[in-house]
Amino acid sequence: MIVVKALQTRVFATIFSFNQIKKINFKMKTKLLNLLAIIGFSVCVFAQTTAGTLTFSYLQPKPTTPAPSATNAKNAFAVWIENSAGTLIKTKIKYVGAGMGTSDHLPSWATKAGCITTANAGGFLDATDPSCAVSTDAVTGATRSTTTVGTNIPPAFGQTVSVTWDGKDNAGTVVPDGNYTIFIESSWQGALADGAHNAIVSYTFAKGTTTVDNTTTPPTGTGDTTYFTNVSLLWSPSTMGTTEVNGKNSPKFYPNPVTDYFRIQGIDNVTGVRIYDVSGKLLRYLPKAELYNIEELPTGLYFVEVITKGKSYYDELLKK
Repeated sequence: MIVVKALQTRVFATIFSFNQIKKINFKMKTKLLNLLAIIGFSVCVFAQTTAGTLTFSYLQPKPTTPAPSATNAKNAFAVWIENSAGTLIKTKIKYVGAGMGTSDHLPSWATKAGCITTANAGGFLDATDPSCAVSTDAVTGATRSTTTVGTNIPPAFGQTVSVTWDGKDNAGTVVPDGNYTIFIESSWQGALADGAHNAIVSYTFAKGTTTVDNTTTPPTGTGDTTYFTNVSLLWSPSTMGTTEVNGKNSPKFYPNPVTDYFRIQGIDNVTGVRIYDVSGKLLRYLPKAELYNIEELPTGLYFVEVITKGKSYYDELLKK
């Protein structure tokens, strides 16, 4: 395995000539190295293990057949990723309440997560039991209702749900390249049979060195696809030679500094953007738009990855 420092130095040299590097001050070098760390370059002696990011989003309108039984419609749902062998790799979302009549209604996820049967779940697999293998970075909470609205807390129906995956398992190891499947399981019917769900759908993609872009043309789903719309899937590998940091073709953000909305200038065929904080943490993915809204982000410096087909560009954005 090549150490990160050596890799950063190598990539640094590919972006700037020797004479250019001599002219760059220490502050700029530090800034660029931080940007490269955000990009997450990773090289492994095993060619079939590619680092990257999966960005996935969908919309679940309020169903009509069968319709939710309550006026304040509720929805228990989970989103997770499996490998081609059917092994659970990462749970990204799990919204389900404890108690009989609720916690047994994510049976597919509960099976993959190794949950046990409990009296609390009426003798069925209990999706809220501590025996369940839940990823540390999973978003979890109670069953969603039509009144639960907020940042990263979607209501039961009608709001876009987004997840990202860094290509790693629960141990933090980049998983081998190959076919992976993202699942959505959902239960909303009050009179649903014990241990059952209303819908489950899956979308398979090839994790590897090639970008998989289903942001304009939705991916093909398997299962109860009629309950889910506006599906978008993007796998972006972090491979050398496909990124540009503060280069001559860097994107221009206007306005910058920004208070709420900004637009991108100077880059064609944009499919979306990712916003990172200064530590390199991915904060959100925004699909292609005329204007990008970061009104809810706190004041400060951010790094923006502009994604195009086959290449990414990085530069700074100041929120005031």
